[in-house]
Amino acid sequence: MKRTIKNLAVIFMMVIAFCLVAVQASAADASALSFTACEGGVMVSDCNESAKGEVKIPAEYNGSKVVKIGDNAFDNCVDITSVIVPEGVKVIGNSAFEGCMNLAEISLPESLTTISSYAFFGCDALKTVALFPNVTAIEEYAFYDCASLESIAIPEGIETVAAGTFGECAALKTLFIPISVKNVESSAFINCKALENVYYTGSMFAWYGITWYEDNDSLVNTSTSKFGHVHAHTPLVTTQPTCTEKGKATFTCECGNAYKGDVDALGHKAETIPEVKATCTEAGSTAGEKCSGCGIILTPTSIIPATGHKTVVDAAVAATCTATGLTEGKHCDFCGEVFVKQEVVEKIGHKFDYESLKKATTTENGERKGTCKLCGYQADEVLYNVSVFKLSTSKCTYNGKKRTPSVTVKDSAGNELIKDRDYTVTYADGRKKPGVYNIKVTLKGEYEGSKTLKFTIAPGKTSNIKATATKTNAVKLTWKEVTGTTGYRVYVYKTTGGKTRTKVASVTTNSYTLKKNYAGKSLVMGTEYKIAIVAYTKISDKTVIFAENGVAYTFKFAPSAPTLKVTSPSKGKAKISWSDVSGETGYQIYYSTDGKKFTKLDSYKGWPDAQTKSGFKSSSTCYFKVRAYTKVGSKTVHGAFSPVVSVKIK
Repeated sequence: MKRTIKNLAVIFMMVIAFCLVAVQASAADASALSFTACEGGVMVSDCNESAKGEVKIPAEYNGSKVVKIGDNAFDNCVDITSVIVPEGVKVIGNSAFEGCMNLAEISLPESLTTISSYAFFGCDALKTVALFPNVTAIEEYAFYDCASLESIAIPEGIETVAAGTFGECAALKTLFIPISVKNVESSAFINCKALENVYYTGSMFAWYGITWYEDNDSLVNTSTSKFGHVHAHTPLVTTQPTCTEKGKATFTCECGNAYKGDVDALGHKAETIPEVKATCTEAGSTAGEKCSGCGIILTPTSIIPATGHKTVVDAAVAATCTATGLTEGKHCDFCGEVFVKQEVVEKIGHKFDYESLKKATTTENGERKGTCKLCGYQADEVLYNVSVFKLSTSKCTYNGKKRTPSVTVKDSAGNELIKDRDYTVTYADGRKKPGVYNIKVTLKGEYEGSKTLKFTIAPGKTSNIKATATKTNAVKLTWKEVTGTTGYRVYVYKTTGGKTRTKVASVTTNSYTLKKNYAGKSLVMGTEYKIAIVAYTKISDKTVIFAENGVAYTFKFAPSAPTLKVTSPSKGKAKISWSDVSGETGYQIYYSTDGKKFTKLDSYKGWPDAQTKSGFKSSSTCYFKVRAYTKVGSKTVHGAFSPVVSVKIK
């Protein structure tokens, strides 16, 4: 009779569940639970039937430990899917979870000792339950009609499997029965027809010594019993061990038998902390040890104070007539840091009292006879003619700053002359803007004559080159104006990957409309072109200075990107308008609900008036972009998309 009533109750609850409005499952907090005082603490006495998703029962309530799940506490909570029962709970009461048809997972504590009658009756979604060794009583019909239950391990020590305990568990495939079981009461395993693996720790004789009551044929007659089963538990670590503290693990056998136990602490693993040598300015440290696992210091390091600098004086070296010298310096003898850098003192050069002197020129050798007043050197030698006048650079690029190339002067024997003693340099004024500038070198002392050198400042490279289609066969080129230029030359390359180019125009402004390419043909939509814009400065009819390199720029001849505007004039509608661009056949509008994946909304031939589109979801944000296209024969050439515009739909 009880069974019939229970089945009817389950059917009734299923009908109610199917009539409920579907909502997304969410975790239920402790506020959905009611608690009542009981022996040893408090028990969960009721759960609000509106609770959904996971229910995590607290270990304490108002300072008292939770020790029991009361009778009918979760009865008819059809929307809970998972329950976590804390350590400390010892008893699950009668019909505690009866009819929780969507309960798929339940985590039971190691402290649990008793599962009362009908505790999980009709929990259709429950697939597996881990029962630990402290469970000493599983009462009648506790797991009856758990249609999805696939495996169960009866804890060691239980002597009687009560009536109907696992009856009608149609999906039950794996079962463990300990040798402690002496009685299997009526219908304990009725209609458990899916049983495949039955593990038993006793012998075959002990198996047939169990008192079997009626309606357990599916188990009694099984041919797959594994007698004399010995557990081989595999640990699943639930709390990782540390170097000093044990961890926790659940040890499970293939038969489903499980227990919770400790995992040994890892112990410290020593890792060397390298010694750090002290320097002149920074302290060091001795070697030590730390644990590579937790980082705790096993052998601490000690500070080694900084050594401090040891200053050494670098003696000055006097320059002579023929050799350079050095100023006095200072450095650290330990680390080499320089405190006072030694500077080179140029050689003095001979100071002659001439008996006779014939100065050298740029074309003829000279001659001198005399004695140096400083070193006593007697000279009777040739002064070679000055043949080399060289600039450090003869051409540089405009950068807005004054340019002053250095000068090197040598005689025909390769000897370098000394500036201000043997020659002076006079630079032309300005030397900032593009142009040609003079540098005059005047010989002196034992030399006479002069030489005028020239260097050029070339205009800078063009930059910010842009190409905008103006017609179906023309494109307007623009670029940033270059300071100090007379004009610009426009070149078109034969191929985008080649170096051969043809001059197509010289212009004085920073724009040019390219209508025909170097071959004299009209520009073709969809084709890539490479151009170069080279700045130049005209000094005279015969002198033109070009920028060192023209910047190559590659563009695809296609319609320009329109400017897009979108508003939402009324509920569910978007008003879309955009600027007209040259050289187009029509336009394509795209939209997106996430700003990433776009879908074509419409296509237009020519430039239409503003378009109002409907069918958009109210209060949503939509994203739009537009591009122009041109038909070239059978080919469609698309221009660049406009920047994406978002709008919130009314």
